[in-house]
Amino acid sequence: FPTRRSSDLDRTVVIVSHNMNTLEVLCDHILWINDGDMMMYGTTREVLPAYNEFMEAGIAEDEQADNAVIF
Repeated sequence: FPTRRSSDLDRTVVIVSHNMNTLEVLCDHILWINDGDMMMYGTTREVLPAYNEFMEAGIAEDEQADNAVIF
């Protein structure tokens, strides 16, 4: 598992991941894309909480849809 940050290496690296730990360790900034739409760009501390909130809301909506009854 890499432990050096891209800023330490003076390089730009593109990482595509859903692993929050990896993103927290390796990234200073995150571009969040959902279904081809740019949702948010900012620091890791700004974007990850918004992403997690979005995902939790989506899971809640999916659970409601799974529990829905149609007459």
